[in-house]
Amino acid sequence: MKRKYPTKMFIFFVLMNFISRHFYLFIPGIILCIIGNWVKTCLWIGLGILVIDLVWSFIEQLQIRKVALAPSDNEDFNKIMDAFCGPEGLEGVRKVLESQEEPFRPFDSNGGNKE
Repeated sequence: MKRKYPTKMFIFFVLMNFISRHFYLFIPGIILCIIGNWVKTCLWIGLGILVIDLVWSFIEQLQIRKVALAPSDNEDFNKIMDAFCGPEGLEGVRKVLESQEEPFRPFDSNGGNKE
């Protein structure tokens, strides 16, 4: 089955990275834009910081998308990504995780492989 990454989730995750993960760029950028109401130089610097933050978030999400769409040797990861990229999205992931007998541990001592 060929996976298709949900477009709405891609945009949502880009915005989440933009606001929360890179808050050390987002907060100063917003503050400089507010100060930019009176000092135009601060406005341009703030907008530049926000653009850098947005581009960085977009690039990170493209990398995550690439990994999510690629097949993996880990069967549990494949099940979760098939559910996420399916029609149910996050609800499908929840169902897959609840149906598992043991918790999903992607970083076990043996590299996540069941032996």
